[in-house]
Amino acid sequence: KESHSILLCHDRIFGTLDLAGLPSRIVTLNLRNNSLSGMIRLVSLPNTLEVLDLLFNMFPTHVVYFEELPKSVETITLPRECVCKLKPIGKDINIPLDKIKLSM
Repeated sequence: KESHSILLCHDRIFGTLDLAGLPSRIVTLNLRNNSLSGMIRLVSLPNTLEVLDLLFNMFPTHVVYFEELPKSVETITLPRECVCKLKPIGKDINIPLDKIKLSM
């Protein structure tokens, strides 16, 4: 059975993150307060995704790569200290500043 919400906060999860393999019907993915690292790539996100929370992890990257976000996305919360630049993959893609929140 596919999950609509995945809440794995404070679970001591470590390793890199591949968002391209998320379940096709996921609405919420909260991975706050873990030890995730590696590059943040907002690509191939499911069309149903509304909320993505990656705060308080160990991402060393300073560039977040993204493609056109699904229309369903309401909020993507990223750690401010890990993001210096939002870089679109492809041409004619606007930075979705109304949907991406940088927080402490």
